[in-house]
Amino acid sequence: MGTWPQSIPGIGQTALEVTATRTTYRFEEAGIRLEVVFLSPLLPFELDVMARPISYVTATITATDRASHEVQLLFGVSPVLATDTPTQEVLWSRSRLRGMTVLRASNFRQPVLEKAGDNLRIDWGSVLLAVPDQSGA
Repeated sequence: MGTWPQSIPGIGQTALEVTATRTTYRFEEAGIRLEVVFLSPLLPFELDVMARPISYVTATITATDRASHEVQLLFGVSPVLATDTPTQEVLWSRSRLRGMTVLRASNFRQPVLEKAGDNLRIDWGSVLLAVPDQSGA
């Protein structure tokens, strides 16, 4: 799932499961199993929830050899998710909210509905990454 940073070796993917609301990746190597789940709450009977442009990502690491392992997980989010082009100026912030750290990136200009045409991405609003307080996070 990505090639960055190249100086850190990845682990081999062993499974992929895709459903309407969830994508699950499984990786195994060197006595550990990593499961990463991307969940989008697309509930047709809950339109307020379905309309939220949000996905939840969870990572679970378990030992497959009953040994103790030291594992670090790098999860990155690009500010390009909040821009039309990678060259647009981005505004970053970090804040605290109810037991978690929240990182936010937004297009500096916020040109709400100013553009029309093909090959455009939404470049207003923000991309947020919220991480619950925990040891090592």
